[in-house]
Amino acid sequence: MKTYKLLLLLIGVSIMGCSDLEEDPVGRLSPDGFFQTPQDIQTLVNGAYTHAINEKFWGRKLSVALMLRSDMVDLASNETRRMEMNDLTTLGNNGMISEFWPKTYQGIAAANEAIVGAEDVDADDVVKNPIIAQARFIRAFYYFHLVRQFGDVPYLDRPATVADATIGKTPAAQVYENIIADLEYAKEWLPDTQVTRSIPSKGAASSYLALVYLTMAGTNDTAMFQKAFDEAEEVIMNEGLYGYDLDLDFQNLFNADEIDASPEPIFALDYNNFEAPNNGYDQIAPMTGIRGDDRNSGGGWSCSRSFFCSIRYMECFRLQTCGEYGRWCIYQWKP
Repeated sequence: MKTYKLLLLLIGVSIMGCSDLEEDPVGRLSPDGFFQTPQDIQTLVNGAYTHAINEKFWGRKLSVALMLRSDMVDLASNETRRMEMNDLTTLGNNGMISEFWPKTYQGIAAANEAIVGAEDVDADDVVKNPIIAQARFIRAFYYFHLVRQFGDVPYLDRPATVADATIGKTPAAQVYENIIADLEYAKEWLPDTQVTRSIPSKGAASSYLALVYLTMAGTNDTAMFQKAFDEAEEVIMNEGLYGYDLDLDFQNLFNADEIDASPEPIFALDYNNFEAPNNGYDQIAPMTGIRGDDRNSGGGWSCSRSFFCSIRYMECFRLQTCGEYGRWCIYQWKP
């Protein structure tokens, strides 16, 4: 009997405790009331960048998928998910898509929160709009990688609600129009240069517009080819204004200690090199760079168990010279 009395007492205390509970989520970031200053907008923008700096996105899953679907590499692996990517027979349950698809939309969600939340911030346009331009640039960046792989995709330009659980697809043509609108806004409001190439500049917006137009051109759309040419020419003719140039030492492009000072990158994803479950570790570097660690004794180019440069790609270059025993070679792009 004492046991039952004690059990009833505990249940009563639990019910009373739950009914009197008042939530005060001070440790949780909530959009409501969060946006007070331009720095609050920047905080959400920084979060939008972070989702791209991840093994599930640019750190491996998406970047490998893009390489396999191109003519640059051939596959040296029997992993089903990579074979599907290489053969353009990808299924919906592909293990690479299931990783980078949600990561892409998480980045888009953060950008949308920043853009909509900025409406609550009382600040001059010259202060606020350049930060919004960053958010619209990175949103365009994410959607561009989605639309050029999948065509029609779900498109959201605002924070998601419960009703969006059954959202349909937006035609690819409309998605491209939205991407261009975002990049045009970014081009208007971003400064010519930034303190780091991991923050987009006006030149980065023009460069991505050129890439978007070139993609839309396909093989015969001369109007889109002209738009791509105009945007690219604008960047090339203003390289001094934007601070762009070829690096005098190409090896700096592969040196983490030197790359931040290089004038060559247009827009970069800045990794922190910490490997963790939800991390900013770039696993593409050891897969496509010079290897010399325990997993591949003696070094060599790329991860031979996964993929290697295709013959079609190598035929685009002319051999210049090779080092001792062919350990390294220099090739020149064929005009």
